[in-house]
Amino acid sequence: MPSAFATGTDVDYYRDRVQSPAQLPRGFAFLWAGTLVSFTGDGIVRIAMPLLATSLTDDSVAIGGLAAATQLPWLLFGVKAGRMVDASHPVRAMMRADLLRATALCLLGVAVVADRVSIPALFAVALVLGIGDVIFSAGSGSLVPEMVPDDLLPKANSRIEVAETIGEAGVGPPAGG
Repeated sequence: MPSAFATGTDVDYYRDRVQSPAQLPRGFAFLWAGTLVSFTGDGIVRIAMPLLATSLTDDSVAIGGLAAATQLPWLLFGVKAGRMVDASHPVRAMMRADLLRATALCLLGVAVVADRVSIPALFAVALVLGIGDVIFSAGSGSLVPEMVPDDLLPKANSRIEVAETIGEAGVGPPAGG
């Protein structure tokens, strides 16, 4: 048995017995990075949208309604989004969802710069962002088990959850406000 102080032979003893941790597939790094960027955008919008609304109106119901508008698609399209993603390729669905969200945000940016933004426009953007979120989440949820071996699913899912937490609660909100 090796001593408490490592010598050259002790290191070899432990190196031979410690297995290297299983690595997640290379493609998972791209999924993780895309998830982090997507959830960071969600965190930014979660703060920026109500701030923009308060610059347009004092109506607290309208401002609070924006949060509800982003969640409404989960109730209306959650099951359909899952079926749609299952019928197509999850990566394509996720890319289309983020393209849809980016387009909506670009159009909103143009409206802000042109001083043409309104509360109804914010509600429309909030709904589009919510729909994109439902589709992206459905794609991500179905893609991870496809690309990661069963024994690495807990590791992969925990990394996705970390990306969600970092984006939506860590980096996004301060950047949005």
